[in-house]
Amino acid sequence: MLFANYYQQDRVNNASFEEVDRHHTYNPTFTNRLLRSEFLKHGIELNNPDVNRGKEIAFSILHDGQHIDQIPRPKYLIATENPYICPLNKNEQYLSSFDGIFTWNTDLQHLPKITHVFIPNQIEAKETPSFQNRPIFSCIINANKAFPNEVPHDLYKERIEVIRWYEKNEPEYFSLYGLGWSKPEPAFTLAEKISRRIKRLATQAFGYRPFPSYAGGSCKQRKYLSEN
Repeated sequence: MLFANYYQQDRVNNASFEEVDRHHTYNPTFTNRLLRSEFLKHGIELNNPDVNRGKEIAFSILHDGQHIDQIPRPKYLIATENPYICPLNKNEQYLSSFDGIFTWNTDLQHLPKITHVFIPNQIEAKETPSFQNRPIFSCIINANKAFPNEVPHDLYKERIEVIRWYEKNEPEYFSLYGLGWSKPEPAFTLAEKISRRIKRLATQAFGYRPFPSYAGGSCKQRKYLSEN
């Protein structure tokens, strides 16, 4: 049996391959588990580095760019994250240190050792109620995120615009779900941070709701929030 390291930020004790991803509620680990399963068929056990401690490592895979020193080659990169979130995923000097790079980003096709891959979502065929039996007309299921710097075609800002439009014009036809919406939107400038802090205090002291359409982290919380 050969052993290989799988580096993923904040993952230890093979959390990268757990069936329930404790770090990203809506980003399951099934692709990681499929990858590990395929390697096992070829006599290679893929683990987080702490699990492999003390073992001879055949190669390493990094899940998105990370500042980690002294990883011996061969090493490979699976670049899934948007470069605006993970700048190392487009840093050509950094990418040149890998023996192979797997990415969806066609802007990097001029580089050697690039393999284009498309990371799939897990699709499960479940029985769904008819339109007449659905209590929600429209909704957004996302996390409350923002880019720290100005970027072109910023869809995070567009997300906020859509939410605010519904809250102002058609609140009864819209529900907001996901992580972080019980807090104000992220802030980065000094003025934004002060404003966010004031709103945050208001949520804690007076029950102020930064996003009135927020119905919980999942649809299961909708009934509870509507009653409180």
